[in-house]
Amino acid sequence: MTLEPEQSPASAASGRLRDFYVRMASAIVLIPFVVLIAFFGGWVFIFGVAVMGILVFSEWCRIAGGPEGPLSGLLFSITIGAAALAVGSQHLAIGLALLALAMLVALVVGSVRRPARWIAAGLAYSGLACISLIVLRQSEGGISQIYFLLVVVWATDTAAYIVGRTIGGPKLWPSISPKKTWSGSIGGLVFGIAAGIAFTAVSDAVLDIRAIGLAALLSIATQVGDLFESAFKRMFSVKDSGNLIPGHGGILDRLDGFLAAAMVAAAFWALETSLFQPTPGLKAGL
Repeated sequence: MTLEPEQSPASAASGRLRDFYVRMASAIVLIPFVVLIAFFGGWVFIFGVAVMGILVFSEWCRIAGGPEGPLSGLLFSITIGAAALAVGSQHLAIGLALLALAMLVALVVGSVRRPARWIAAGLAYSGLACISLIVLRQSEGGISQIYFLLVVVWATDTAAYIVGRTIGGPKLWPSISPKKTWSGSIGGLVFGIAAGIAFTAVSDAVLDIRAIGLAALLSIATQVGDLFESAFKRMFSVKDSGNLIPGHGGILDRLDGFLAAAMVAAAFWALETSLFQPTPGLKAGL
């Protein structure tokens, strides 16, 4: 048996630096693209979100080992796109119904097989994230809500990575994600909240406890989403969901925290609009 030589501290540090540069280069390419789609809104945003949902579901299926046959996979993907288009056309109930029907079909066709349950979960995960983003963008002040979400998620991810690699210390959940540390998690939360406060300040919105609380919730949701995806991949002994994005793996690897935060943001918006009428959306906080 041949043992691979251990990396020296210098070569390990060099590898981490190269990894950081690759991640930053990918982010520099992706961020303007995402910002522009959010800015244009309308059908450009809806179509972009639908494509994102289909790609996420495709990578989810690749990890979970299903659905069986290319036709069923195509039909499920089409359903995600159709649900997004329905919500974009102001038919939220139809979009949710399409998604629920697809989940039911996945469960019935697959009976009680474990992959069938995971495929249904993947439909819910990708589909609800798409619906959440479209609902947020179409609400009053929607562009600010999307940008607030993006800023908090990006700040959380970046700070958690840099602080965790710089300070190190006790691991957050070593059996799930060996590289994540408590220092990185706390750093991500602090910088995520700070980014939310800074965005609120520069956008001339009213800074109140709801805006700060939302920033904290989104930062926590980002990290929980990241851990959830790590646990999901570990369950199926998969390192990366794909290789679409250099330095990040697949699109699911890059958007895990963002998808979770988007669903939390939509839930927060729905709660706020019901409790704080007539002030809709996040207008009071953003």
